[in-house]
Amino acid sequence: MTPEIREGMTVRSADGDKLGKVVARDEGGFVIEKGLFFPKEFRMPYSAISGYGGNDEIRLSIHKEELAGDNRSWLDKLLGRDQGQQQYGLRDDLSGGASPTSEEAGRVQLREEQLNIEKRTEKYGEVEVRKDVIHEEQTVHVPVTREEVHVERRPATETRSSDPNAFKEETIRVPLREERVTVTKEPVVREEVVVKKTKETTTQPVQETVRKERLEVDKGDTKTGKPSKGRDEFRP
Repeated sequence: MTPEIREGMTVRSADGDKLGKVVARDEGGFVIEKGLFFPKEFRMPYSAISGYGGNDEIRLSIHKEELAGDNRSWLDKLLGRDQGQQQYGLRDDLSGGASPTSEEAGRVQLREEQLNIEKRTEKYGEVEVRKDVIHEEQTVHVPVTREEVHVERRPATETRSSDPNAFKEETIRVPLREERVTVTKEPVVREEVVVKKTKETTTQPVQETVRKERLEVDKGDTKTGKPSKGRDEFRP
């Protein structure tokens, strides 16, 4: 049975010095985070635990000086050489010359900026449609009728006249009529004008500078401790 250890618990040495926090655990042991004390994540067997304290603290039975040195005699006491450290899946920083296992030593997140495009509708102009009144002269030819008088003479059929009004003056009045043109005006609908709006979609290029993180790994020289000239560059 593995102890009830949770990620985030504080790990202290036998002297009470803070070593770091638990970042992972499995059946063989737990991993202490990389920090000021450990240059990389440090794996510890459960047998190194001497007790627990308040505020989620783990107390080890190993002193800080033993952990800081290269001597791993304390590990031999805890595990025993005959047990084999591969049983615990320990890294080479605990097992000395043991072959390393593939474990996650660190994680770096690479970020980049993305463009978020938003559109809003704005007024860019105005079209004014109005009606004007103009005056123009129109000529219409209208046929009209007019009465006129024509005098026709005919020979008499009787030569004798018994009219008592003979030899008296007589006037006949004949009314003459004609058509007169009267003009009136009334408004009528000549045509309709419909105003419509249409939408036209075009492509507008948008150019902006964005930032992107990239990863560069310097290979250090294990003999001199100085970075080598070669550099591995990783880009997403």
